[in-house]
Amino acid sequence: MVINTTKPISTISDFLVSSARLSQICNHIKIINGLQIKLGEFLGNPLAEHVAVADYRQNTLVLHTDSAAWAAKLRYGTPEILAAFTGELPGLRTVRIKVVPSETLMRTTRQVLKVSPGTAEGIRQAADQIADTALRSTLHSIADKLV
Repeated sequence: MVINTTKPISTISDFLVSSARLSQICNHIKIINGLQIKLGEFLGNPLAEHVAVADYRQNTLVLHTDSAAWAAKLRYGTPEILAAFTGELPGLRTVRIKVVPSETLMRTTRQVLKVSPGTAEGIRQAADQIADTALRSTLHSIADKLV
């Protein structure tokens, strides 16, 4: 992956907005984080501790929970969840609930991520355009560890 930019990159923010796709991903993450906060406030404890907003796409809010019992409780509350999020997500029509056991979550988070050499090279090229030497060095270090 090669990232073409029209101007030098000096900060992480500049790097993220230099690519339209990266910018879209960052915006989507902000939306998901905001939805997670609102969902936690709406559900309250202990349910909120067992539910995570996984995605929002095609008018569907996707929630992950760590057990079938919590999933059942969420399914009973689906009409209230839809009503609570209608203002935040005007097109919301469906809540999809998926059970993701905590062992699976732990295995997923512990995996070492590998990227293609092309992606690592793209990070290196972007780093070369950054004026901040510490940030440039850090990005080079990250690129070296990803392959």
